[in-house]
Amino acid sequence: MFISTKTKYASCSHCLPHCILTSLFLLNSSFSTLFAQENTSILLTELQVETLMDMNLEDLINIKVISASKREQSIKKAPSTMTVFNRQEIKAMGITTLEELLNFVPGFQASRETVYNQGYRVISRGQSTPQASYNILFMIDGQRLNTDFTGGALALNHFITLANVKQVEIIRGPGSALYGTGAFTGVVNIITMTEGNEVSASLGNLNSRELHTLLSHEEDNWKTSIFAHYFQDHGQSYEKHYFPNNSPAETIHDPRQGTDANLNLTWKDQSAIGLRYTKRKLDGFWGANNAYGEQLSYLETEQPILSLQHTLLNTDHNKLAFYTHYATAKLEQGVGLHIGNRAVQESSLVREQEWQLGIDGRHNINSQHELTAGIEWRQPKLLERNTKHTDFITGNLLQNTDQKTGGRDIIGIHVQHHYDNNSNLESTLGIRFDHYSDFGNTTNPRLGLVYTPIPNTQFKFLYGQAFRAPSFQQLWTVGLGNPNLRPETVKTLELAWTQNYAKLQSTLTYFQSRTKNRIDTMLFPNGRIFANLASLETSGWELDASSKIDNWLLRLTYTHLTETVEHPQNVSNRMFSTILNYQQGAWNVNLNGHYQNQMEQDINNAGQLATLPIPASWVWNSAIRYNWSDHITWIAQVQNLADEETISPTKLAPLKEGLPNRGRTFSLGIEIQF
Repeated sequence: MFISTKTKYASCSHCLPHCILTSLFLLNSSFSTLFAQENTSILLTELQVETLMDMNLEDLINIKVISASKREQSIKKAPSTMTVFNRQEIKAMGITTLEELLNFVPGFQASRETVYNQGYRVISRGQSTPQASYNILFMIDGQRLNTDFTGGALALNHFITLANVKQVEIIRGPGSALYGTGAFTGVVNIITMTEGNEVSASLGNLNSRELHTLLSHEEDNWKTSIFAHYFQDHGQSYEKHYFPNNSPAETIHDPRQGTDANLNLTWKDQSAIGLRYTKRKLDGFWGANNAYGEQLSYLETEQPILSLQHTLLNTDHNKLAFYTHYATAKLEQGVGLHIGNRAVQESSLVREQEWQLGIDGRHNINSQHELTAGIEWRQPKLLERNTKHTDFITGNLLQNTDQKTGGRDIIGIHVQHHYDNNSNLESTLGIRFDHYSDFGNTTNPRLGLVYTPIPNTQFKFLYGQAFRAPSFQQLWTVGLGNPNLRPETVKTLELAWTQNYAKLQSTLTYFQSRTKNRIDTMLFPNGRIFANLASLETSGWELDASSKIDNWLLRLTYTHLTETVEHPQNVSNRMFSTILNYQQGAWNVNLNGHYQNQMEQDINNAGQLATLPIPASWVWNSAIRYNWSDHITWIAQVQNLADEETISPTKLAPLKEGLPNRGRTFSLGIEIQF
């Protein structure tokens, strides 16, 4: 059942037909983004949804969300442009990781990257990032996954599972007025499933296997849920010529292995304790500066997180909740190097921890005015950072280097006022102040106006500022680090128009952002260094539409970036996605795909900088679900249905042909609910 990629990735001539783009643009709309269930955490009430097709278009526009303003509200009134996916839709699509799901969000783009072995970089609204994807804040149940070592979440969190997801809420735009650093061009909040009993298992090509179970129990005042997940495969093979190494191996592989575990205890819907543990093991493939491919390359990550929430006060007019989180993280990475005529393995170890304490409150002044506020303290620390060089042949230790460690104290205070006079205009005005012990203060406001002139038409005017603090890695890394870095800032203006018809919901969004002091590496013939780069203007249109007719459900997105990064343009400026779902009786068939147009990559050609064109690509996926009984469902899933040969741009300039992606993979599985 093993299927490898083809031996040579030819230049792709696939492109999106101009007539399709033109027709979509004339829709002046977007998929409604709103196939979601409501959070079952302390902060949200519950919405029961049996199947994906049970929701009509009227239901969708009234979905409740919490990420846009830390208060429960209808998504149509949220002071943000948002996309929401619920559990039923994710299952129907057959998408198993968050990174891949984000390709179906307007303005978002996920592509393969390998600075920390195999993984993804995720881009929002045309701002390029490395694999850590530090311009987007990732959260699980409102708790940040971004760490201060890299600034992002995806260096530690590879292949974030969707197996226990109840709802994914994505803010397209800034969120620092609520969440502080990292909520720069987007916020992704994963809301986990804590109710139900389910077991799922699957087998596929590449010797893949995946197993997860969700168990819950309620008795008296206590609710308990346990989630466990394991996946593994042996990887595909890629021709060695993609990777500049002298290894005797003819191919390079990308095996994966991961474990996830969640434990949640809730008492009287008032107090909650959560424990989350993730581990990833990625052997082989390519890492930064790797000269020997899979022989010496590996990555192992671990991240346990303990959280506690307690509601101190909860009345019709007031709510006050306390929370605390403690997280540790460990990252070990190995790559192969040439030092003279010697083959050397470079092994890196990073350990960090973070404490977080906070209080969030809400006060209903009267029926028209609501005030929310919060204060939080965070203390991230880099505990250890060590690099060892070992002789590959003899195993002798050649060098042991300890790099700078330390931490910072952060205090953040946010206040937000919501006004609703029960007419056709609502407003949200908010501001957040952050104090950092290492670089000082930053203040970030937001304004949201939601105007509904007639029941089926709505306009949003949104303005927000955001910031991202330089990470410990960007400040202190030997050779790359720059202790003089300043925080990067962005100002974003958005205009959105939503139109509802009997069989169609549509939204057209225009955004314009100006970024100052943006942080990235600058490439020179002898290497890279972090720096504050010149200001960047980004702007574009996001079009999404959804339609439901009888047993058919169609969702479309189209993004056109009129301004984005250049030289190289390693961000696609035209993206398209589609989800087509058909349900008949016990059968559900889903076809989904996403398109990215041509991009560019810097390459290092014998010490000379050059630009490599990255061909445009289509990737199609499919899933079939058959409900054999009320409790048993058989599942068939295929990723990269057409076995397309696709290439991703990478920050690693030695990869002179870009970074190859996996070809077709498939699996067969069973899901049992009880």
